[in-house]
Amino acid sequence: MDALEADLENEEEVEKPDPALKAPDLYVCAKENQTDEVLAMLEEGVPPFYFDKKTEWTALHWASVHG
Repeated sequence: MDALEADLENEEEVEKPDPALKAPDLYVCAKENQTDEVLAMLEEGVPPFYFDKKTEWTALHWASVHG
């Protein structure tokens, strides 16, 4: 294995951050009606389960409000 192959192999092993860490961002984007950002995050596997502790609303609530 040459150095280039070793570099490529190491790049593939890099762990991606847990998509759940972006759940609050998904909530904010849904609240602000940023549909493209919401869809992109959902495709990345970001779960829509984060909720605002005051209102107890989730991203789904905001998506429903915005139609």
